[in-house]
Amino acid sequence: NTIVKYVRADDADGNVWGVPQTISSGTTPSLAIVNGNPAVAYFDSTGGLKFVRASDIQGSGWGIPLVIDLNGGYTPDLTVVGGLPTVVYRSPAGGAELGLFSIRALDASGSAWGTPLLVENVPGWDVGLLSSAMIAGRPAITYELTNQADNTKHDLRYIRAADATGSAWGTTVQLWPTGGFQPGLAQINGQPLVTFSTPGMGFTPLFVAHLA
Repeated sequence: NTIVKYVRADDADGNVWGVPQTISSGTTPSLAIVNGNPAVAYFDSTGGLKFVRASDIQGSGWGIPLVIDLNGGYTPDLTVVGGLPTVVYRSPAGGAELGLFSIRALDASGSAWGTPLLVENVPGWDVGLLSSAMIAGRPAITYELTNQADNTKHDLRYIRAADATGSAWGTTVQLWPTGGFQPGLAQINGQPLVTFSTPGMGFTPLFVAHLA
């Protein structure tokens, strides 16, 4: 009975808030501004990865959710890449493991979508939580990995697209070989910044140089 809801503040500082609106059944929503209006990507256990965009800039009304990947779509992260909404997420990769995927809309409002692209798949390892951002003009992703045979073994990785649209991807960079959880990614002063937590160490920031 998990429900995706949306709520907007009544003032610029967020001191007073409106009434939450129910968007759809689902979980792990990710919010972004898509072609001027708020939009949400989320996972629905009965319908896979879904996307829905508000009909106005305030989000007072919402359209009909679209299924953009019926086969999965756990923990999606919604961004805009080259003017088109893009979702990165984890999903079954054809084997026993969960791989890292990306899917990009065919228009600025997300009314039609392309084919899911497998970004990274490590046999014997599951992709976990992830975060994406535009880094030096290209989409990039940081993500967790967990070993299927030994769930005490973890890894934290970073990958950046080889082009501005994310149609091809570069080489994976290992950031933290003993495990980094709940990663966040942003570009700060021209370089990527990854934040993550590690067992017994609390919240640890990590700077990495951006890929050429």
